[in-house]
Amino acid sequence: MDPVKLASELIRAKSLPGQEREAAEVALEALKEVGVDRAWIGPLGCVLARVTGGSAGTVLLTGHLDTVDAGDLSQWDHPPFDGRVVNGWLIGRGAVDMKSGVAAIIASLEHVKETDYDIVVVLTTHEETAEGVAIRRGLREVMGRRLPGAALVAEPSNLDLMVGHRGRAVVEAVVRGVSAHASMPWEGRNALEGAATFINLLTRVSQGFPSMEGLGKETAVATRIDCSPKITPQIPDTCRVIVDARPLPGTGPDDLISRISPACSPLKASGIGCELRIAEEELRFYTGEVVHVREFFPGWVNTYAPLIKVSHRAARAVNPSAEVGYWWFSTDATYVAGVAHVPTVGFGPGDPALSHKPNERVRVADIRAAVEGIVAIVHALGKYLAQLKGTGPI
Repeated sequence: MDPVKLASELIRAKSLPGQEREAAEVALEALKEVGVDRAWIGPLGCVLARVTGGSAGTVLLTGHLDTVDAGDLSQWDHPPFDGRVVNGWLIGRGAVDMKSGVAAIIASLEHVKETDYDIVVVLTTHEETAEGVAIRRGLREVMGRRLPGAALVAEPSNLDLMVGHRGRAVVEAVVRGVSAHASMPWEGRNALEGAATFINLLTRVSQGFPSMEGLGKETAVATRIDCSPKITPQIPDTCRVIVDARPLPGTGPDDLISRISPACSPLKASGIGCELRIAEEELRFYTGEVVHVREFFPGWVNTYAPLIKVSHRAARAVNPSAEVGYWWFSTDATYVAGVAHVPTVGFGPGDPALSHKPNERVRVADIRAAVEGIVAIVHALGKYLAQLKGTGPI
């Protein structure tokens, strides 16, 4: 199977979160073409597959089908959903994040048959919205109550080996004042001014957040604000500030709220209310299912040194300069590694810095190299599982 052709076809199947049906059907047909033992679509629209091998254990391969939107089309040199190859680059929305990685997963399966271990594939939906949610259900669908022994996430890594990332959380700060006529502001307490104070204090407070070697500092930054009532001559009595937070491994929801809360203290002292909570939302999947989501997704770090060693060696077989590093962004490994504690590595084609940008693009050569790398890493993970069972050396 040509992974570049498949990646291009996936790009043409526009797949915003909750609208991945066409891309899922493309991926499903490709999985059937490479000859997996079973491939199907799960309740949340995830594309699932199984390759039955031996008794050494199970390796999970995962990536997501959805993408962010293209944004301002005038900033693109080529139509973002054409999936064109130009001068050795595949260009289009999702080329990097992460339809090339999905294509590389599928194409790799042609080369990992008759193994001593099982392989399961979960290609998820709504990852851009709530990473870790769909894969939890997808894994349950494909494996029941069991968990894989090891996992590979094919998010873009420049063909380096990734072994962790910070988590992601959405915190909602509700700032409450008292409305009044805008001509007499002294008669009220302006929630918008309170929200501005909160945002400025959050910037100061977050400078003291903890850090971890490799992963950097925990962060929290205001990204959206909405106030009501929305009438120009009236002081708003309620503002909601949305905060994007990136918690380190080991940080829980209560820890995060506690770290942000000093940004609320001066508001409360001045008579303006300030409440913090982890945001929640209802996600509708293209299958029609609706899932309630609490938007806290934990970070993780792989501490399995032997697994990292063999995976790094495998990555260097196709990229001699491959390094061991960490992603800045968050992935479905928030559940796989952060919650389920499955030993996990990341490896995929594309420069992560090009994700979500106009003219998103990936080298064709890197897509092909990623197929070889995934095959090598999967074999390394399989040998690692076999060693744990005492059936053979690494």
